[in-house]
Amino acid sequence: MKQEKEEIRGFFSNYAAQFIAFIANTVLGIIVFKKITTILGPELYGHYAIFGILMNLCSTFFIAWLTNSYMRFGREEFSTTGMTNTSFSNQVFLSTMMCGTIIIVIYIFRNQLSNYIGLKIEAIYMLMCFLVLFIATQALVTSFKIVGSFKKLALITPIQSGIFLAFIICLIENGSHAEVIILISLITQGLALLIISIAAPWSKVLPMRIEFKKMPDMLKFASASLLWIISYTIIDSIDALMIKEYLKISQVGIYNASYRIMSYVWMLPQLTITLTLNLIVGFTSLGRDDLVRIYAERHARQGIFIVALITVIVIVSSKEIFSLFLNNEYSSGILPFAILMLSVSLRSVNAFLSPIINAYLLLRQASVVIVIMAVFNIVGDLITLKMGMGLIGPAIITSIVFFIDCVGTTWITFKRVGINNMNHILFALYPIFAIPVVMITSLSLRIGYVIVLVSIMFLIAKRLHVFSLRDMTLISSIQLPNYVRKGLYRFCQVME
Repeated sequence: MKQEKEEIRGFFSNYAAQFIAFIANTVLGIIVFKKITTILGPELYGHYAIFGILMNLCSTFFIAWLTNSYMRFGREEFSTTGMTNTSFSNQVFLSTMMCGTIIIVIYIFRNQLSNYIGLKIEAIYMLMCFLVLFIATQALVTSFKIVGSFKKLALITPIQSGIFLAFIICLIENGSHAEVIILISLITQGLALLIISIAAPWSKVLPMRIEFKKMPDMLKFASASLLWIISYTIIDSIDALMIKEYLKISQVGIYNASYRIMSYVWMLPQLTITLTLNLIVGFTSLGRDDLVRIYAERHARQGIFIVALITVIVIVSSKEIFSLFLNNEYSSGILPFAILMLSVSLRSVNAFLSPIINAYLLLRQASVVIVIMAVFNIVGDLITLKMGMGLIGPAIITSIVFFIDCVGTTWITFKRVGINNMNHILFALYPIFAIPVVMITSLSLRIGYVIVLVSIMFLIAKRLHVFSLRDMTLISSIQLPNYVRKGLYRFCQVME
């Protein structure tokens, strides 16, 4: 009980550490991204992107889907015993079995995979090595989250990006092959695992003790989210795979570059998921369902408003963002990027509400929504690409898919906590009005347009009382610096 209270109070400092790490990691990641896209060009970057998608599919389908189970059971074990060694040992054992299976399959079909990706056979062997490193990294990173070492974890992530950037700058030249960059990424991952291992909370995860009686429960819990995770992975991957089949590989590179920049913005609301999950679990452990309701009705909506505001600004700045981070070879991705950015705003609904789904074990209901999304994504991409809509088609379908996610997630969570008002969806959709501005060439007109859009957003927020002094009820349970608390109080007064 005491531990849950401490986590609630430490929410702000944990999030601040994660946010600072996010900024550092994003800056370094963008520099690496710009360097790689410039070196490879759209065509080679397309092959590199397909390799990344294959690695993501393998790691998710066969390894990462067990992480939620470790997070849940490890959290329970740590709350009662102050240790997580049994859950950690089971996680490592199960992940190793799964990884061994997929590596055998990859080895058998290595030539076919090499031909499909368009890279040398060495890339497939490096893929196998990535999966082995992924097991250990995933288990240790999740352990950091379980024991609440968010600040230490926040320090490690930018270090990994910094190492990768140093290698890229020192060793890569224009005209380098994608395989060389993959090798550097593999070496970086190995060094990152070494750093994580040094800082890992070994006193909480050792000695290893496998408990086979616990495994069926862990697998049962993990399997409940398996369909959900697989469907989400398909949604994140299917666009590029479909584009590869119907358009040139260079178009894959352009679309993936657009998607990658969008993902950097998406990481901002995604940061809240793990931290908010601990916060919501803390509320439910204390029997404070009233605070869960306040969070869903008030604070989640405020988070969605903030993400929508950021999305509007990014969409209006699409041309400047592309000219800053990519060369002219990628310019045809500007409009698809602007459309994809709408999905960030829509996706933020899931980011802020999914912790409630996990805390109240609503994954089966959520899985139905995700399966519908995945099927719609596949069929939609197929239709739009056959119609000759180019990269714009998959971008539009992606935004529609996450609108389905937005409505479905809201309905499931709000029904559970007893809320009828769903007007936060209006904020999630609001950035759609910013997309036409991409067609405007004048920078001054675009600046004027965004000022009008943002002003209207704040007027709507004030009219709907999105921010209110009532919000200080939940904020008072979180440990905040005095200047932050006073600033929030004054802002809420203005917006009342």
